[in-house]
Amino acid sequence: MLTRKISEGHSLNYSYGRRIDRPNYQQLNPFNFYMDPYTIQQGNPYLKPQFTDNLGVSYNYKSGLSLSLNYANTKDLILDSKTAQNDSTRIVTVGQGNIGSGQNYAASIYLPIKLAKWWNLQSNFSIYYNKFNDNNIEGAPFQLQKVAYNFNISNTISLAQNWTIESSFWLNSPRVRGLERTTIYQYALNMGVQKSVLAKKLKFRLNVDDIFATNYWKGTLQYQNVNLRVQNNYISRRASFSISYSFGNQNVKSARERNTATDDIKNRAGG
Repeated sequence: MLTRKISEGHSLNYSYGRRIDRPNYQQLNPFNFYMDPYTIQQGNPYLKPQFTDNLGVSYNYKSGLSLSLNYANTKDLILDSKTAQNDSTRIVTVGQGNIGSGQNYAASIYLPIKLAKWWNLQSNFSIYYNKFNDNNIEGAPFQLQKVAYNFNISNTISLAQNWTIESSFWLNSPRVRGLERTTIYQYALNMGVQKSVLAKKLKFRLNVDDIFATNYWKGTLQYQNVNLRVQNNYISRRASFSISYSFGNQNVKSARERNTATDDIKNRAGG
């Protein structure tokens, strides 16, 4: 990454990166997983790694406002592209494969605002355009594209006697990914409260995620003789309570994070 200082408090960052993502072991597992009586999920032992080139430029004002433009091009993109239906039994087999390429064009703005000495607000908005191409998926050419957006807002309010209240709200618009189309807006409201004692070393924290249980997924997969309509409801509303105590000198910097060759294996083992 290169940084260019325009003037006091103003700077531009230029970045380029190339990444390889290998399929995890669950994706390579050829055995059948029965999702319901009419849907089977199957791994693909012939999956290849996907390669992504990323280009980005961002404008930063002091340590606050940030505007960025990004482009990513992925070859041999790993997606649910091996989906087929047996017309006699009406059983659909969902499997992952490599499609030709996928492009993502994105613009985002990050804006932190200090509304008061005791009230901080952070907001982020992104708009992006996804495009997917392949000359032959299950015997036919494929192309799909869509503009989508997302945003999130978080608040931190500091009260007397070391009480802190936090809230966050996020929303994702309908979007596409390969053959899949998300057809609804996904959103959730999260809240938390924290009490610090003993010079802020001992902390009691209560969090509630997705208070109104609005986070679920609904979408379609339509291609050739396949016409799936899916709704996934999962346990997204959760409450947690934690107690933490900080030992030692809080001004000592933590050790630098290190990645080893085994980290990639650990990630690929996750399914």
